Amino acid sequence: MILPRVKNYAAGKGRFVIGQEFLYCTDGNAAARNLFEYWCALYGISARETERNRASVVFCRADVKHYTVGITEDKICVRYKNATAARDAAATLVNMAAEDENGAYIPCAEIEDYPDCTYRGMMWDPARKYDSIERIKRLIRQAALAKYNVLHLHLNDDIRFAIRSEAVPALNNGAMKQYSLGEMKEIVTYAADFGIDVLPEIDLPAHATPLLRQMPELHCRKNGEPLGKWTVCVSNEKLYEMLDKLIGELAAVFPYKRMHMGGDELAFFDFPDWHLHYEWDRCDTCTALAEQNGFTSVWDFYTYYAQRVYAILKKHGREMVIWNDPLDVTKPVDLPKDIRIQYWRIAAEGRGPHAGCTPQKLLEQGYTVVNSDVSNAYGDLYLKEENLRVWHPRALAGGDARAETYIEGGELCFWDMHQHYEYSVMPSLLLFSDRLWNRAPLMENVDAALSRQIFGLRFENVFSLLGQRLFPLDRQARFDMRKICAGKQEIEAVRGRLLWQVRCGFGEPELIRPYIYVLDELLARLGGGESEKLDG
Repeated sequence: MILPRVKNYAAGKGRFVIGQEFLYCTDGNAAARNLFEYWCALYGISARETERNRASVVFCRADVKHYTVGITEDKICVRYKNATAARDAAATLVNMAAEDENGAYIPCAEIEDYPDCTYRGMMWDPARKYDSIERIKRLIRQAALAKYNVLHLHLNDDIRFAIRSEAVPALNNGAMKQYSLGEMKEIVTYAADFGIDVLPEIDLPAHATPLLRQMPELHCRKNGEPLGKWTVCVSNEKLYEMLDKLIGELAAVFPYKRMHMGGDELAFFDFPDWHLHYEWDRCDTCTALAEQNGFTSVWDFYTYYAQRVYAILKKHGREMVIWNDPLDVTKPVDLPKDIRIQYWRIAAEGRGPHAGCTPQKLLEQGYTVVNSDVSNAYGDLYLKEENLRVWHPRALAGGDARAETYIEGGELCFWDMHQHYEYSVMPSLLLFSDRLWNRAPLMENVDAALSRQIFGLRFENVFSLLGQRLFPLDRQARFDMRKICAGKQEIEAVRGRLLWQVRCGFGEPELIRPYIYVLDELLARLGGGESEKLDG
């Protein structure tokens, strides 16, 4: 089994032996070729694109739903619909690969496969902490192997703007490292090489603390005095002039047709001591704007802002994506239906239009939705293994039939930079990928698939050993000791073999290292003795 699971699989007899030279013809599909070359390099296999009549793995465009694969002892034939399908077929083949004493092989089979969701996203948060280019590239490779097609980058928050802007220098903060435009272009190009679009996010009008500090002219004001520290003044023309420059700059870096404009968490009135809320209902120019336009609710300020930003995005050839919680759609709102709404929660009382931003209401109004429900799609503090086995982005409470048409997929969100990401990202990424690919619950044993896709061909079944796939995200309670399925000696043996892999460079060492540390911690709890240390 692999993750995500293929739709239809008929086992054949025998195996396709990979050998020391992997000859393929990808029919010009660069992402499929790059996956093969990356994977073969991990295991010292010579990968080479060649003519169709000499290749043992052959791709052909065909009128199929997504892709099909026929694997015999002599040849692998892939029929694919488009470039993404070719990349997904290549991911299936390398994820199926196994190894025994006779070498690496792919079992013979007939496969027909296609995803349930057209949008299969992962969000990363470089706004709160600078992450190395190489780590982001590693995430891209693993997301491609798990058949994601969008990487959403959250570029600004209440810490900083992640990119060093040339168009709006006031966004730059010399005290914190930022990505250059060139570095971000490198990331975008690398993602495209693996069949992934990069969706940039400018998160406004809230989360604006550093922006207001560096551009105080964007404050709301009362009698000339600045108000608040959390949201920009939506009646200020300088805001839209700045966004026009910034969106134009980002459009030149990110060719993806969409741009995310945030909009979440406009207020925390349930925590008044935080002083994190809008000031539009007190601001002189905002209240004048409300009177001029006949606003009947404070959420009309956000609608006005979204209309203005929508027009700027259209000018630069981009479609708009926003979070759901600033929208009050208990009544029709004057926002175009081609805006994509990313749902993450129903706003709590005091934080947004509680009744107006539900996924059901959004579907009623005809908006297309990406589902990132906080309880099922947030990898920072909320993911639970039992949820990831059964949740599906289109399975809304009440069984709304419109979900099949208007929910285009889901997105797994990794907010901030938590220490547990070292060992929680990969199993989360793989388990969630199945929820985007398949509606049927993931009830089978997935330990071998997780282990092979993380640790490589000569995999150690670490998850079966530990009896759990997602360890508690609180570091102080990492293990449910009642689930541990192995004794100290077996854990020490597995740790030793993983250590060998890292030292020999067999597989992706940076994916394996965190689990050696996990086993170290487990051995300490079990009273293990001194183990051979991992360098670095």
